[in-house]
Amino acid sequence: MRFSAVGVANNLGTVLTGGLAPVLATCLLLWFDHSVAGVVVFIASMSALTVVTVALAKETRHRETAAAPSRPAAKV
Repeated sequence: MRFSAVGVANNLGTVLTGGLAPVLATCLLLWFDHSVAGVVVFIASMSALTVVTVALAKETRHRETAAAPSRPAAKV
């Protein structure tokens, strides 16, 4: 369950920032008259968002997880 949440968050982040980043960077370059200032602000914003989300994430390494139901032994 825990890894599923990490996988979903990782894939959504990849799609939103990695997939749309070239299009957004091109738009920002055109909007700022071919200045890289807009692209720099975008990258800084995404970096700040990453720092905030990592700081707010809770550590679960020492937390007990629910016991998985035991499976019957396989017959050989």
